[in-house]
Amino acid sequence: MRLPSFVLGLAVVLALSPGCDCDDDAPPPGTTPGMDSGTTTGGDGSITGSLDSPFTVSPGGEVLCGDTPCACDDGMDNDGDGNTDDEDIHCFGPLDDDESSFATGIPGDNEGANGSFECPFDGNSGPGNDNDACCNADPTMNATPNGCDQTGCCEIDANGNGTGEHVRAAGTCDFAPACAAGSTNGCPCSDTAMCDAGQFCVFDDDMAGVGGFCSTCEPCMPDLMCKNPCDCGEMCFSGFERPGCGGTGTCPVGVTECPGGDGDCNAAAGEACVSGCCYASCPAGVTPCTVNADCPTVAHVCVTGCCVLIN
Repeated sequence: MRLPSFVLGLAVVLALSPGCDCDDDAPPPGTTPGMDSGTTTGGDGSITGSLDSPFTVSPGGEVLCGDTPCACDDGMDNDGDGNTDDEDIHCFGPLDDDESSFATGIPGDNEGANGSFECPFDGNSGPGNDNDACCNADPTMNATPNGCDQTGCCEIDANGNGTGEHVRAAGTCDFAPACAAGSTNGCPCSDTAMCDAGQFCVFDDDMAGVGGFCSTCEPCMPDLMCKNPCDCGEMCFSGFERPGCGGTGTCPVGVTECPGGDGDCNAAAGEACVSGCCYASCPAGVTPCTVNADCPTVAHVCVTGCCVLIN
């Protein structure tokens, strides 16, 4: 996670911050902000947003979609595709309540005239706050996940062979199956014309002309000004892990080897042993996490392993 960095947003985070103007900075007509500025307290002690918000915070600090954890943060494979929460390509973060599609459960989110360019990670509808929430140089306040840019152009291992390809996390995009009769999905190609309708020829590791395969995911070029790269040691979008991070005797200059495992690394700096080398899972000053409850306040969310406060 370099500048800028990630975390799926939620406008409830904004609502819990004193003095916050939580509207989407006057979103375009026809869009519905995910959260307004007021908060109320439920009968069970939970903190809720305005009536249009799908999020609540339990007395214990857990962010909920209604009365239960959001589908992308409940530890279950809700859509039965073999991928759970962060590893599911359809999960934009812990505040996404739909593991089966790129919908998030937020009214109007990623739909309509703004759907193709608004940030899908900030927990609200409309592009009004996208620069602050999804293209922020401060890694503690950026909603873009490791491996993605602010529009949802993300690096994923689309065909499961260990390399990453930049594709658009939208529409019918999904991991490619093994090549089989009846469809070109997952089959070799050198051009999109070789693929079935609605599919694209994607090249392994973004290397044009090399290892092409048909995919329901559309290739894309990330916005380098707002992309949050997937770095060694980080948890990245859809479960992708950066290959080529070294090994015993081959760690990059300045990176500590860890033949003895995590104990050889600097725990105070948030380092862990990955491929025989010590890497930090989050930038300096950002709290590592596994779930939202690991974060310092209820105004933070845990996405791709780091606690972030959405502005």
